[in-house]
Amino acid sequence: APSHRNSSASCARSAVVSSATDGKYLQSPVGAHDPWHGILHWLLLPCATTASRVMNLVHIVGRKNHGKTTLIVELLGEFSRRGIPVGSIKHSPHVHELDTIGKDSYRHRVAGAAPVAVITAGLVGVYFPNDGRSALAKLTPLFDSCRLVLVEGYVDGPGRKIEVWRAAQE
Repeated sequence: APSHRNSSASCARSAVVSSATDGKYLQSPVGAHDPWHGILHWLLLPCATTASRVMNLVHIVGRKNHGKTTLIVELLGEFSRRGIPVGSIKHSPHVHELDTIGKDSYRHRVAGAAPVAVITAGLVGVYFPNDGRSALAKLTPLFDSCRLVLVEGYVDGPGRKIEVWRAAQE
């Protein structure tokens, strides 16, 4: 069986995905039994020439309300159904508070702790300052088990890009 580690030839590729009104992103070739096969295979080809040698990053980029989140959710569901470990990162170019102002974790951070972790019965959250250079490097160990990490946005980040666009509606 071929390994998911492949040559860097896939790095030169890019894709444009149109979100149709029926929510279907990918058209199946005539006679194809699996309409997801081509795009899932392409996504799993790692890009060895980027600065992201550890994480196989694929950015889903496009304008607001063009279907980035919808595509990511569909892809994550399809990978999950196939038993392929995949992670996701949501990038925002804006500065805004992620924690709840006034809560203990927020107060710990404001007092100088870095990182600050919140552990609940079902989730773990970690806050650390983003110096603009090493956020992905700090996250890399958390994604070690993932064959692919889908990134919503972060058009200037390392990795391949898929642009999602929506045709003008009349």
